[in-house]
Amino acid sequence: MDRFPLGEQEAEWRSGATAKPTARPEISDAVAESLKVHSVDSKTSSRKAAPPPLFRVLAELEVTRRALEDARRFR
Repeated sequence: MDRFPLGEQEAEWRSGATAKPTARPEISDAVAESLKVHSVDSKTSSRKAAPPPLFRVLAELEVTRRALEDARRFR
């Protein structure tokens, strides 16, 4: 069964979808690859990004937490 009995142009006018190919950008493949946004999905990412450095009170808390862990370990 034909979903668009009026033809391709009328189907494009009616639905907004086109069968025409999308335009190619006028930049090289190397530049296009460098601009590509890569996935940050943990399932597809092979390397884990380092967390941002701690600052002020959080850095002090981390030092205290590590000191407490060391004290518990050497009891």
